[in-house]
Amino acid sequence: MSNSLQNLAIARIEALVEHNSFVEIGREITARTTDFNMSEKKEKSDGVITGYGVVGDKSVYFYSQNAKVLKGSLGEMAAKKITRIYDMAIKTGSPIVGFIDCAGLRLEEALDSLSGLGEIYRKQVEASGVIPQLLGIFGNCGGGMSILPALADFTFIEEEKGRLFLNTPNSIKNNHISRVDTSSPRYYEAESGLVDYVGNTESVLDKMKELLLLLPSNYKAVGIYGELRDDLNRECPNIEEYSKDVTTVIESISDEGKFFEIKENYGKDAVCGFISLNSYTVGVVGNRQYIYNDEKELVEELDGNISSRGAKKIADFIRFCDSFNLPILSLTQVKGYKATLC
Repeated sequence: MSNSLQNLAIARIEALVEHNSFVEIGREITARTTDFNMSEKKEKSDGVITGYGVVGDKSVYFYSQNAKVLKGSLGEMAAKKITRIYDMAIKTGSPIVGFIDCAGLRLEEALDSLSGLGEIYRKQVEASGVIPQLLGIFGNCGGGMSILPALADFTFIEEEKGRLFLNTPNSIKNNHISRVDTSSPRYYEAESGLVDYVGNTESVLDKMKELLLLLPSNYKAVGIYGELRDDLNRECPNIEEYSKDVTTVIESISDEGKFFEIKENYGKDAVCGFISLNSYTVGVVGNRQYIYNDEKELVEELDGNISSRGAKKIADFIRFCDSFNLPILSLTQVKGYKATLC
């Protein structure tokens, strides 16, 4: 592949899959429309690369938007490729991962592209609770495309170039991007709770792979995290010293001290995530009053109550675990519910 942008679209997939395991599907597909001189702009893959590969020991299906083709805009055939890969993932009971780097709907294809977007929504709803859906945003994800992360199970955003918005900040009444950047990854991470993790490209891809290895492939499978290299019956010394920061307790009891926390900066009074116990994946929910850093230094003190954001965060997480038959460990030391307007 000679073009760096096309290489980038495939590189994101290859960062997750085992070496030489990715098989591309629909490489020769091009746009069908001929209006607005589109015949001269046709290119292979039509803006999205689709296929499947192996992550760990799991078969995983992928779609990755190719910014080389009309800036990655979503056209009719690109949408059909994505819905087709959803069909294959659902049929085989395999997780699906999407990488978004998009200029939005392809206006030259009008209602055909809009219809295709609606079909993607429908496939996401069909896959909900059946197979895990992960989404990584590495460029713009605006307008109708912004519904995709809302329908996915977990969303990751690259901190520099990733942008997520239904309406751009400057189009919102009484707002300007200099006041509140409602398209920034940090806004969605801390204020809306739509984003599960924000980081640089490498860390986002690493986190997505780590989560794929933890989750079961489908609602009938069992979540098993590799070989057991820890003693389930070992002691957890000094655990009582940090009992008010439940993340420290979770790390103490999990296999090898690993805890995959989601929505870390949203509803900080509540904690949700995945651990491995005796090599089996377990969902964990809890609440906390103190937040410590990696050096076990106190960095923030909360009031010990569960906020509305924290309650929503826990409820959404429990629904996911219930759909995929994942056991849930609850760690609670709470004063009550916090009275707030929202």
